Amino acid sequence: MANPNNELGLPPLNEYYMMMAFVAASRANCLNRAVGSVLVTPDGGSVAATGYNGVPRGLPHCVTCRRREEGYGSGEGLHRSRAEHAERSVIEQAAKYGRKTEGCIMYVTDMPCSECSKAIINAGIKKLYYCSEYPGTEARIMLGSVGIEIVQLDKPKILNHLQAFIKAIGN
Repeated sequence: MANPNNELGLPPLNEYYMMMAFVAASRANCLNRAVGSVLVTPDGGSVAATGYNGVPRGLPHCVTCRRREEGYGSGEGLHRSRAEHAERSVIEQAAKYGRKTEGCIMYVTDMPCSECSKAIINAGIKKLYYCSEYPGTEARIMLGSVGIEIVQLDKPKILNHLQAFIKAIGN
């Protein structure tokens, strides 16, 4: 089979890794939102870990959302959720397999919440790419105040890359 990227053009590395974050999000089992993340080594050359949001390993998947039932909106009542966020999940996966997070680059489909931002700061992440906004501004303020570079990528462009590639390999 011919390489479809010859016709499509190779996506830049930052878009490639974000495409991987969207693929990781396909594993999310949270009832509210599917978020994926990828942690890339400081040299930008390899994936250290992937993560997605959902209940911790070994717990049954939720059948209802306690946060929704209690009237919490998007980004609210996170303490009532059983789901782990993709950003913490990717850091935990890196730790589980002994991979360094210091200086790494994180790709996450949605801007992190303030709780995940604390974990990102403490893990030594140096740069964060995201596509979709998340409620609130505290996370952005915290990340920026410690010098973590934050870059928003164009979600439609990333999804178009994925769709074009899927279409090309389907032929």
